[in-house]
This record gives sequence, C-alpha cells and structure tokens, in this order.
Amino acid sequence: MIEPMRTMAWILLAGAVLGGCSEAPKEPPPPTIAAVSQAKPEAEPSKPAVEEKPAPSPGAEDWFSLGLAYRNGIGQTQDPAKAIEWFEKAAAQGHAEAQYYLGVMHDKGEGVPRDSSKAVEWHQKAAAQGQRSSQFSLSWFYGEGEGVSKDEVLSYAWANLASAKGSEHAARRRDTLEMLLSAEQRDEGQRIASNWKKGELLRRAPAAMAAPAVSAAPVASAPKAGAPAPAAVKGYGAAAKVPAVESVPMPANLPTVRLKPPPEDAPSPSDLIGPKAETK
Repeated sequence: MIEPMRTMAWILLAGAVLGGCSEAPKEPPPPTIAAVSQAKPEAEPSKPAVEEKPAPSPGAEDWFSLGLAYRNGIGQTQDPAKAIEWFEKAAAQGHAEAQYYLGVMHDKGEGVPRDSSKAVEWHQKAAAQGQRSSQFSLSWFYGEGEGVSKDEVLSYAWANLASAKGSEHAARRRDTLEMLLSAEQRDEGQRIASNWKKGELLRRAPAAMAAPAVSAAPVASAPKAGAPAPAAVKGYGAAAKVPAVESVPMPANLPTVRLKPPPEDAPSPSDLIGPKAETK
C-alpha cells in the first residue's frame, strides 16, 4: 500500500514540474502615457568644441595688389599717390615686386617727385632679391650715370645677371656693352656677376675701380735750324680765309631726351590681382 502511494506522489511531483516549465513567460505591460511623458531623453554624445580661427590679417601680397590696383585703375580710381602708399607697405615687408614698382614710379615721377637716386635705392632692394627687371634697370642706371656714379663694368655685370634669368632686353644690352668694353672690363664684369649671391648687391673691388694710367701724348720736337719748311697745303695756307660761322643761340627749356627703354619683365596686372605673384 505504501509503495503505490509513493509512486503516485512522484507522478504528481513530476507533473507539477513539467507544467511549470511549459508555461509561457508573461510580457511586461505596455508603458502608460504618463510614464512616457515623464521619461528622460537619452543624452546626445558630446561634440568636440570647434575653435574659431580669426580672419587672416592683410599682408604684403594684399597691400601689393592694392597698390597695383590704384596705379593701373583696376577696380579703383587711378591714384598714383595711394599706389605709392600701398607699395611702400608691401615693400617694407620685403615684397620684391612692390620694391620694383617703387623704383619705376620714382624714376618716372608717378605720385612722387622724380628722383633717380630713390629709384636706384628701390631697384637695389629688389635686385638683391633676384628681381630681374630691377637688375636690368640697374644696368641702365649705371650705364647712364643717373642716380648713381657711372660704371660701365657694373652696368655690364647687372646686364649679365638679368640676362642669365631670361631677360631678352638685358641680353641685348649685354651684347652691346661687350663691343664697347675692353677684354679686362668684360672679364671683371663676368666675374662679379658669377659671384653674386641672393641678398647681395654687385660691387667692384676698390683697386679695380682706380682709373687706368693715361700715357702722355708725345710732344713734337722743334724743327732743326736750316731745315726746309713743310710744304703748304693748297687752300689752307696762311693767306687762306676761313669763313665766319654765325653762332645760333640754343632755345631755352629744351626737353630732356631719355634713351631708357621701358621696364620689361614686369608681371601684368591681371596676373597679380588675386593669385600670388612669383618673384622672378
């Protein structure tokens, strides 16, 4: 009797266990409207702070472009005086093209009184940086002796330097000077040009600048006593009369004729307004 009861108990226990395992899990009830309204929104991931960069301040290139605009009347009323002002700002920052234009404008008297010495100073600053138009201009200034002491050797040396950078005008001037200078002067000029380094000006050694000794002309000896007098040339004897030449007064205030060629190799305004100009 005990054994059947024990067996029945095991059966009932097994059925209870199996029944509990087969029951499906209950889903949680849907959230109410009140619960949804009170729920806190999920925090968005924090974004890194963007650093605001200040606008770039105007520099030499901008000042040079303004100077070029005022000089040529591009987008501005043409005003050489304002062009000089902006070119000087850019030149003070070492802008070679601005220095070149200041040399041109002082030489021509644009916006300032004409001053060859000032023109030479600005061209020297640009030429020392390798600006070939200023190097060509210095060749002319030294050759003509304007704004600087005349020196044909330095004129030839600057023409050599500018022609090596591709200036056709300088090459023609160099070829012309070669026909006028002595072999020693040509050798010295070529040596000076070949030793040039950026940031330097061409200079001659003091010893080389000394004037060459000039031999005195032979003095004709007096004719010996009793020697026959030289035969008179017909028409040019002592009795020949030379017609008087009437002097013609020169008119006052004659214009000065300058044979300087126009500056070449200067960048065109359309190339320089906007994109950065290259120093040649």
